[in-house]
Amino acid sequence: MKIKRNYVLFIYFISLVFIALDMRQDIIESESLSHILLEGSSMLLFSTLAMLMIIFLLKKGDHLTADLDFAREDLVSWKRKTSIFTKGLGQEIEIQFNSWGLTSSEKEVSILLIKGLPIKEISDLRLTSERTVRGQLSSVYKKANVNGRVGLCAFFLEDLFLPANN
Repeated sequence: MKIKRNYVLFIYFISLVFIALDMRQDIIESESLSHILLEGSSMLLFSTLAMLMIIFLLKKGDHLTADLDFAREDLVSWKRKTSIFTKGLGQEIEIQFNSWGLTSSEKEVSILLIKGLPIKEISDLRLTSERTVRGQLSSVYKKANVNGRVGLCAFFLEDLFLPANN
């Protein structure tokens, strides 16, 4: 937002300089008083509107900065509150993977799949073909006795979304 503010201020300043130079030239060339007053009034109106716009942009920027700061604080708070649970969940997922007898590659593609990555992105990240990833996932589904991506995700996430009173 600061860069945009600087551009607005720069354009405002340059415009005022051009109007002032034009008024100076009009005075030198002995333009009529009504013409000079009209340009002066235009300059005053432009200055007022530009200043109001700058004030609006500054206030809007302050609100956006405050909202962003609040969101960052909220994220830090959320991560702090949930870190013990996510660490425990990660350990339990690893235990479950081991009980299914998954290979390290199968574990890796499973984690990426549970995180929501599409097969194309998983293959790109792992520098393998999509066919290889699909084969590894088919093996995971068979070992876990689930029906595809949804079944694998549901296996780990279903109990996390129980009603609060259970």
